[in-house]
Amino acid sequence: MPRQFGAYINELRSRPGILVNNGLPHAAQRHTAAHELGHHRLGHRSTTDENLDPPDKGWSGWTDEEKVAESFASWFLMPRRAVLTALGRLGLERPQSPDDVYMLALLLGTSYRSTIRHLPNLRLASRDLARQWARVPPKKIKARLDNAALPPTSSSSDVWVIDKNFAGTELTVHLGDRLIVTVTNDAKASIDPPEAFRVMPASAAMPSPTDTSTPTTSAQGLSNALILEVEQIVPSRVEIFGSANSQVNKWAFDVQVEERHSGLARRWIE
Repeated sequence: MPRQFGAYINELRSRPGILVNNGLPHAAQRHTAAHELGHHRLGHRSTTDENLDPPDKGWSGWTDEEKVAESFASWFLMPRRAVLTALGRLGLERPQSPDDVYMLALLLGTSYRSTIRHLPNLRLASRDLARQWARVPPKKIKARLDNAALPPTSSSSDVWVIDKNFAGTELTVHLGDRLIVTVTNDAKASIDPPEAFRVMPASAAMPSPTDTSTPTTSAQGLSNALILEVEQIVPSRVEIFGSANSQVNKWAFDVQVEERHSGLARRWIE
């Protein structure tokens, strides 16, 4: 069911419920669930949704019920306060590029396209700029952010660019995701447990690390970076030290890993 996103079930003498395709990317699953919840809260009849993340075609072909359910999902998952908080974590007041929108979507747990579509509603981007960004596929963004020498294990894996602004946060990631941790030249990292991640070598165009905790130059040119690939479904903590033997400029973040599923997930609404 590659294009079957989900369904809302509301039949006479039956409890209402929703179906979500677990084969979709995690963010698309969340958006689909919110969209179907919108159908429920707005008192709609049973419906199936085959594509809730279309290319940039506006509302063409959408019924009035689908439009309001989609608006419900966008505001439910991306209220202005949550979006501004996430932008602050990125050190931004508003997105400046498709890369910024991609990272914003990761923090919010939303899809790239749904995030772009909602930015004009939040007055954080013009509709023309949003349409321009929507033409840049996430695959291209991930390739630009990821400077590891080896390709990712899955095309659905995400790439997180993490810096000191993420100190004290807890990230929810998936197996195969890559964390590009930007640090200073002399920084060292401590990973607990160490088997949670695979330390990736940088691409041939980047300087090779002298050991597993020595950072390499980021493809973005922001600073040096430690490249980590999520290998196990275990909670973990990454600590960055300002230098090898110093607690100065120490910062850390926590990581929770969710397993990917497939098939349909059924949820009845009480």
